[in-house]
Amino acid sequence: MPGARRVRAVPGVAGRPIAAARLEGPKGSWLAVFAERLAVVMDGQVEDRRWHEFEGAAWTDATRTLSASFVDDRVAPLRLVVAEGEDERIALVVRERIEHSIVFQEHADLPSGLSARGLVRRDADGSLFTQIVIDGQPDARDEADLDRLDASIRDVVGMPPADRDGL
Repeated sequence: MPGARRVRAVPGVAGRPIAAARLEGPKGSWLAVFAERLAVVMDGQVEDRRWHEFEGAAWTDATRTLSASFVDDRVAPLRLVVAEGEDERIALVVRERIEHSIVFQEHADLPSGLSARGLVRRDADGSLFTQIVIDGQPDARDEADLDRLDASIRDVVGMPPADRDGL
């Protein structure tokens, strides 16, 4: 590819990423994208996150900001500003990796009035598992619908039924 640069190793992070970019902030701040994870280096600390942990990501051109939210809403979203002169296409790679981890999804309205999204996700080793993301705190009225949602998405991709005895 004309103009393509070889991706460099990122200081403090094991392995060679498929994409990397310096970040605004303290010297040595990096975003590194790997097939199985995203790594952020700030202040000498490395935060690794697997793709199935992400809910989604968005890019803001004007500020060169990559924003990423997590399935677990207790985890603060990432707001990363890519340094001037770095390849902003890294945001496309991040989005592609998140989307690659989603095999199938289905939505459901719950009796409590909440909405749920059932996802079949792909882990780094290729194994499939389910996630149910709910837009609030479900109550007892929602349990049967949540079980049906999980069973439905499992059935679509050919996964065995959930082992409810082990829960």
